[in-house]
Amino acid sequence: VERVAVFAGRVVDGDRGANGMAQPFHHAIMPLASAADRRTEVRWGMRDFEIRFGRRPAGMWLPETAVDLATLRDLADAGITHTVLAPWQVDATDLDTRRPVRLDLGDGRAMIVALYDGLLSAAVSFEPWATVDADRFVSDRLMPRFFDEPLPDGSSPLVVIATDGELYGHHQPLREQFLARLVGATAPTDRQFDRVPLSWAILEATDRGIPGARLRERTSWSCHHGVERWAASCACVPDGSWKGPLRIVLE
Repeated sequence: VERVAVFAGRVVDGDRGANGMAQPFHHAIMPLASAADRRTEVRWGMRDFEIRFGRRPAGMWLPETAVDLATLRDLADAGITHTVLAPWQVDATDLDTRRPVRLDLGDGRAMIVALYDGLLSAAVSFEPWATVDADRFVSDRLMPRFFDEPLPDGSSPLVVIATDGELYGHHQPLREQFLARLVGATAPTDRQFDRVPLSWAILEATDRGIPGARLRERTSWSCHHGVERWAASCACVPDGSWKGPLRIVLE
C-alpha cells in the first residue's frame, strides 16, 4: 500500500498543474455510446481528475482516440478545450502534425486537436529495436522532425508521440528505461528540444493562430475501419459476429 501511495504521489507531482489530461471514466468507445452515457463518461472522468489532481482538466484523451462530432461537442460543452488524435482522423490543406489544428463544432464551439506523429509513435510503441538506445532515437528519428520544412508562421514545431502505458514493463520489460532516458529523470540536460505540457504548447500555438481542419467521423487510432471492431466484424478482427448481440445486451 505504501509503495502504491508513493507512486500515486509521483503521478500527481508530475502533473505540475498543467501536464495531465483527463479521460472518460471508463474505457468506452464514445461514438458507440448513447448521448446520456457520453455525457456521464465525460463528467465522471473530469470529476475523477479534479479529485486526484486538484484542478479542472483542460484536455481529455479519448479511449482509442475514437471520436465523432457529438463526442467533441460534449467535451466542449463540459469545458474541455483540446484532445489528441491520429493524423488520419482529420482532413486539412497542407496538414502538418507539428502544429495543432482547430475543428469547428458548430454553434460557436471549437476543439483544438494535437496530432501525434504517426511514424515516431509507431516506432516507440511497436519497434523494440528503436527503443534500445534513447540517445540514438533522439538523434536519428526525433531531431530530424524538428528540422523538416519550417512552419509557415515561423512557430516552433510541436512533436507529439502517443503510446500506450501498458507497453512499458508489461508487454516489454525494462522499456520504461527508454522513456526515462528520452523525457524522464535520466534524460540529459542538454537536449536540443523543450519538454513542455501539451496545454502550454497549444496556448502558444493559439496566440499565433491555428489552422482549421475537418474531422473524419467515427474514426480511431487503433483501427483504420472506423469504430467497427468494437461492434461488428472488420478486417482487423474478421470474426466479430458476436460483438453486435453482446453490445445490445450490455446496453
